[in-house]
Amino acid sequence: MKFVIVCGYGCLITDRVRDYLEDVVGCLRANPTAVVIVTGGFSNQRSMPCISEAWVMDNYMKSRDIANPVIQDDRAVTTLEEIQNAAHIIVSKNWRNDDDPVANVVIFCDRIDRFKIQYLARRIFCGEVPTPMYFEVRGHNFKRSIRERLHQYLIATPLEILSHDFDRLARMLRARRLSLNAAR
Repeated sequence: MKFVIVCGYGCLITDRVRDYLEDVVGCLRANPTAVVIVTGGFSNQRSMPCISEAWVMDNYMKSRDIANPVIQDDRAVTTLEEIQNAAHIIVSKNWRNDDDPVANVVIFCDRIDRFKIQYLARRIFCGEVPTPMYFEVRGHNFKRSIRERLHQYLIATPLEILSHDFDRLARMLRARRLSLNAAR
């Protein structure tokens, strides 16, 4: 069975997010039986208090007539939580069968996050889940500025990678993200 994990990037459908979701739509049209996991929490709590990134992406796909089964994960706040929650969902759905003993997982993300997500997915899908999973990470070019790329590569990526092994750091990153989300 094939799973498609779609990482969230905000609750507003900007041109960047629309292009990203169109990449996902193309994949889903080619894989009409794939189970989709849209993941992302409530990132704009002040301006959009009851709308999650997962809900926004799910509705966008429905508006594009995507009939694949969709599972919303609106609890994830960090990239680590997105991958961990998606892995838990895949394992809990008891996807394994005799014809397809390995789950094929495609993860969509911003290209700037590709290395971080590959690393975290390798640790989670190949080490923490009880059954084998093959995964592929597809990065979309959000055309980030040099400043955004430097921040991601030098600060955010190392911190999120370390948060996998250090629970206290993971809790700190989650608390920081929640406080930022409350201000948006």
